[in-house]
Amino acid sequence: MANVHLDCAATGCKLPLAPKSKYCAVHKREAAKAWRAMIADKAALRADNKQMFISLLGDSIVNANNNGRSAATVASVEPIGLVTDSRCPDMPFYVSSGVCGFAWVVVKGARGLLRSELLEHGFRPHYGGGLCLWISEHGQSYDRKKAHADEFADSLRESFADWGAEYFDPSKVTVSSGSRLD
Repeated sequence: MANVHLDCAATGCKLPLAPKSKYCAVHKREAAKAWRAMIADKAALRADNKQMFISLLGDSIVNANNNGRSAATVASVEPIGLVTDSRCPDMPFYVSSGVCGFAWVVVKGARGLLRSELLEHGFRPHYGGGLCLWISEHGQSYDRKKAHADEFADSLRESFADWGAEYFDPSKVTVSSGSRLD
């Protein structure tokens, strides 16, 4: 017959084993209680990490948007003047905000909590993949919208590089900006 250990695995305990366990009944209950406490601690830590992640991401998006607004405010815009009506050639239509256009920020590779939180902060699915946030401020000024989107993307990319590795793989998440003339 093989050498079978019939005593409890707890140090110094010589009580017989409980069914389907390496411990006696007393130590089996203690081990189960310790295991449940460990699971509860892990769940609490996971909840704390989730709240910290949500807070960091929210702060990063607000900060990136504020940086984008600042960049748009100081952006170089060349006003344009167009003659719009042949009946009044001496009265050009003057556009102080420059040429018209659109700008946006795209985040690709976002999964799980990162994706759901970006959706909560106004990002929407992008036709080219990933999530997209349109820059809707600054009227129709292409130059201001482009400056806002570029700075927003740069700021968000830097934030992800700073703290993102604790929550996701930043090398798999790309942040870029795009724009086009109207």
